[in-house]
Amino acid sequence: MMNKPKITVITCMYKGEGTVRQMIDCVLNQTFKDFEYILVDDGSPDKCGEIAEEYAKKDSRIRVLHKPNGGLASARNAALEIAQGEYTIQFDQDDFVESNCLEEMLKAAEEQKVDVLIADYYRGDQYVMHYVSQKPSSLDHLSVLKDLFGPIQGFCWNKLIRLDVYQKYHIQFPLDIYSCEDQYAMAQIFMNDVKVGYLPMAFSKYMYNANSLIRYYDEHTYQVDVHTRDQFVKLLKDFPEAQAVANDSKTLAIVSRAFIFGRTFFSNNEFKKEFHDYATLIKQSNMIWYEKWPIYFSCKGNYHFWNSLYHRGLNLKQVAKKLHH
Repeated sequence: MMNKPKITVITCMYKGEGTVRQMIDCVLNQTFKDFEYILVDDGSPDKCGEIAEEYAKKDSRIRVLHKPNGGLASARNAALEIAQGEYTIQFDQDDFVESNCLEEMLKAAEEQKVDVLIADYYRGDQYVMHYVSQKPSSLDHLSVLKDLFGPIQGFCWNKLIRLDVYQKYHIQFPLDIYSCEDQYAMAQIFMNDVKVGYLPMAFSKYMYNANSLIRYYDEHTYQVDVHTRDQFVKLLKDFPEAQAVANDSKTLAIVSRAFIFGRTFFSNNEFKKEFHDYATLIKQSNMIWYEKWPIYFSCKGNYHFWNSLYHRGLNLKQVAKKLHH
């Protein structure tokens, strides 16, 4: 590629052979054409690497990076090291993106003269899809930093970011936290004086999988979650307002995950003992009511009753959506 592309698109792949073709096709079918597409094969044991090479032979804009498995954060970092575009955006291997995504986001970023452009997205399942606004409370970077632990999600795939932001501020996706590595990197970005823009259009679909409710939660999972929260609190030590919001947000996420997935691990007394002190925080939160109150009362006692009631309600909700669909 003789001239530097306007946008670097990145997709990191691991055990994604069933979905990655759809993602690659979405990118190659974009109405905007001046981009490079970095496909990172993160030591995937399936055919992701072969699929990437297959596409690279057909389209010169595709660059394939094969590396030993190191996790999503290390794959993202490796891609950014070789990126050449003026702007970057990262799509997951199972994403779906509208064909006008790059064109509209680049147009808005250049018109608004921003370092980071945030777009809206769709959220739902196979039955219902909802439009989710990501409009910040203010475009000031410190306000967005605080919003990142409330109304603004830390996803990479709805944000167009200038490559030199990563370079200038030495932004790295963290290797030592279990999840939310994208949110952590976005927090690093918004800690700096970057110009933020907003586009009230949605291009990506975030699919909620009801089957995730069979996931397991135990002492190890809990300690990993606590470590993740503590890393965010440490990161934001010089930003007390954002730090307080992040601490509460991550604590609520821990209790929520423990409640939803921990029914084979926690007894009634254990759940109450572990999370009793968070009852007030839960009561004052903006959690969805049918999740808030079962969790709140579980912190007071009788966890298994409220957990069972919650899951029955979810199942009925899925059945109703399926019938309506």
